Amino acid sequence: MIDAVDSLDGKGSTTFIGFTPLKTSVVDESNRVTDEVPSPYISKVGHRILVSVYFLLLAAYLGYAIYQYVTRPDVETYSQQPSELFPAPTITIKLQCFDNPNCGVIRLIRNYTTTSEMHCKNRAAVTTDETSRTLTEPIATELCYVEEDAVFSVNTGELIQTPGTVLDFSRITTGELNTSKAYAAVQVEVGGMRKLVTMDSWQVKTFYVGMSVSIKNGKSTVKYYAQNLQYDGKRPTWRATYIIRLAQFANVYEVTRPGSWLDILAQLGGAATFVAALLVLTEPVITKMFPGDEPRLQRGRMYSTRGKNFKKKSDGKGKDRDNLTDYDDSQLTSSLPNANSLKPSPFAPQERVQVLYEGRWHPATVTGIDGNRLNVLWDDGTVSTNVPSTAAKKEF
Repeated sequence: MIDAVDSLDGKGSTTFIGFTPLKTSVVDESNRVTDEVPSPYISKVGHRILVSVYFLLLAAYLGYAIYQYVTRPDVETYSQQPSELFPAPTITIKLQCFDNPNCGVIRLIRNYTTTSEMHCKNRAAVTTDETSRTLTEPIATELCYVEEDAVFSVNTGELIQTPGTVLDFSRITTGELNTSKAYAAVQVEVGGMRKLVTMDSWQVKTFYVGMSVSIKNGKSTVKYYAQNLQYDGKRPTWRATYIIRLAQFANVYEVTRPGSWLDILAQLGGAATFVAALLVLTEPVITKMFPGDEPRLQRGRMYSTRGKNFKKKSDGKGKDRDNLTDYDDSQLTSSLPNANSLKPSPFAPQERVQVLYEGRWHPATVTGIDGNRLNVLWDDGTVSTNVPSTAAKKEF
């Protein structure tokens, strides 16, 4: 396991196992900077397996995130916006007078005196198409939105002065050729929508053209529909009036595809954290399946994990040697009772002892005594010097 930890030192700092989620804290004694290195309690093979699983899980999630992004459904947002924000439609009006010519004088009046500055602002104030008997040809005209700034009364025999597109029938009455009362038919067509309305004597009706706008990828598609046919009342004479207006608000459906590639990166970052946390839970199993050497000493650093403190010294020839010539009393004895009141060593050479090291007791043999310090031979054959006698006890 020393190799696994050493792989983060020097030129091996970017090795594959450096991505392992099971790490331990390292304190560099020269500057007291804490670093993270692979856990020394798991072998190099174990770390490689962990890192492989880590990247495989991330790759699987990345594929899933990309698939979800590519196949994500469109989202439709509904709103109502002023009709004047969109181009004015062109409507076609067709007229027919039954029992002709008894519909009187027919006038098509365009009154845009209250037109918004945003809509049809270049239109003339009032224009009129008139025939003495009937309009036999379809008439195409622009339907602009106008504000209904004033109410009007139907209790009059005069021409109704109201904004919008107005069809006026001066007299729908009984004809000379037929004893039945005459009537007219008005058909309004716009963008595939057709609305046919019958006009009788005395009637005043208002027809509202609705607008639906679908916006996708910056392009607009407009459809029109019959929003409302309103009966305004009965006139005191044979005169009839049909008013055509554009609805004030348009139904707007904006189709978008939410998300971006940046969202995938953000999700991948969250997944990386989650996968790492998940693999940390496997530490007890991985430690048993792929145990490390659990080294006591490491080159020029002190490793702190699970209460363990150890370091490795260099002999100046480019090699590492396992000893404790600079054993840190504060790291080892701070947790011991009466650690500062050192007494003459009660141990004898060749005596078997238990030495408190890395938070656990380890068997060893005393090879030398130097005041309150011991030289010991660990059971694994490692020799350590300058071990405080307060960190040892006799083996029974």
